[in-house]
Amino acid sequence: MSDIVGNRKAARITLVIMMIALVCVSAYIAFLFISGVKSADAKKVDVIVDAGVVYGGVTSVGVDLSGSPRGVVPTKLSAAVRGVLNQIEIDVAIEEHKVTLNAQDVGASIDTAALFANAYAVGRESGFESRAAGIYEAAHSGVDIPYTIAWDPEKLEASLRKKAVALGLDAQDASVQVEKTQDEENLMCDLNLTIVPEVKGIDIDYGTLLPVLNEKMRAMDCFGGDAVAADTVVTQPKLTAADLAGQYQKIGTFKTSYTTSAYGRRYNIWKMAGIINGVTIQPGETWSINDEAGPRTYARGWEGAPGIENGQYETQAGGGICQVSTTLYNAVLRADLEIVDRTHHSWPSDYVDTGLDATISTGRPDFKFKNNTDSPIIIYARCDGKAKTIEISIYRSGMDYVLDFTSDVVSTSYSGAIYEIPDPTLPPGARVQVLREHPRVVADVYKHVYDLNGNEIETVKIYRDIYSNKPAIVRVGPVPPAP
Repeated sequence: MSDIVGNRKAARITLVIMMIALVCVSAYIAFLFISGVKSADAKKVDVIVDAGVVYGGVTSVGVDLSGSPRGVVPTKLSAAVRGVLNQIEIDVAIEEHKVTLNAQDVGASIDTAALFANAYAVGRESGFESRAAGIYEAAHSGVDIPYTIAWDPEKLEASLRKKAVALGLDAQDASVQVEKTQDEENLMCDLNLTIVPEVKGIDIDYGTLLPVLNEKMRAMDCFGGDAVAADTVVTQPKLTAADLAGQYQKIGTFKTSYTTSAYGRRYNIWKMAGIINGVTIQPGETWSINDEAGPRTYARGWEGAPGIENGQYETQAGGGICQVSTTLYNAVLRADLEIVDRTHHSWPSDYVDTGLDATISTGRPDFKFKNNTDSPIIIYARCDGKAKTIEISIYRSGMDYVLDFTSDVVSTSYSGAIYEIPDPTLPPGARVQVLREHPRVVADVYKHVYDLNGNEIETVKIYRDIYSNKPAIVRVGPVPPAP
């Protein structure tokens, strides 16, 4: 009886063990089924679960990430992300113009590390059943990790504005183009003044355009397609060609001649004319011809020519340029600009009426005048080396009158004085005149005002010039011996 009872207990124990084994095998088979692993790979299940790699069937940005180890973003994923960003292209139509925004323009980026972390998380979230379902889905249907594009709205706006500026959409005022010509071989200089017409502008309505562009980025509708048309408004320039035509009229033209001058003097006149040619003087600005020309020295390229120094003619660097300052002075007078500083020569010049000359020298004396108009003025100097003439005009705002200037010599008086310079190189008793006597000359200068039809409106004396007497200069040889 006891043996029977013992056998029954043993049978029950064996049955329990078999049932437990059956349940374990069933669970194991079920796990294999859920995991999608064939019976031939059953021994690898534990390794796949614990190996620390992305499960099979997980992709992102078109890249299969299966088996990729944790913590190391695959190079091919990074390359694919760059490829996506390189395809970003948003066209913006601005009237007949078009600008294109790319990934760099909008500050676009894709978080590659986050993408890979999400790929690795497949099959590793929540409990056993959820993980098993994730692994099964990846293995049988595939799991693609979606990406999102981040961008910087401020950078997008800044890039768009910069590209719009590059198109030159702003209204452009009319402008003055000055082209100078300088021909040293023929001692010629000239100037051509052209008024460039104004251009209407296009103003972009960024308030309506920017939200549309940001929405395209948000919806990832940023890979080409139709251009976004920008709302625009036409803007008008502040300064037109007609305005400039009134501001730059050729006024005060004056011409002098130097037909008897030697090459050095002609060269200096040409060089000085070229220096002042095209100079622009702003409203209220006082301009100095000495400051513009700088020191006249041989080292600075000036030629030697006669100039008045210490009451007599001496060869000096830059000799003859006073003819340029004198010609300019007369043009400035006729353009009705304010004379600030002017000095006449030691004696009257032969190329201009007495009292209408203006001498200059390095340092002092100087010729200065002020732009007393409301707009810029431009000096025009034309030097004709063939005709040996210099003509100077002023481009300034128009005048409803015309000015001319004349002089009246009031008196001329000689003293008969002679300044003798001993010269032992001369024969005894010899006398050689170095400089003839220049008389004392008094001249009154008059301004004549005419209307545009040539009718004289007014004549007024504006100043009196007095040129001091300069005695003759004679070199004398030694006194001859007594007979």
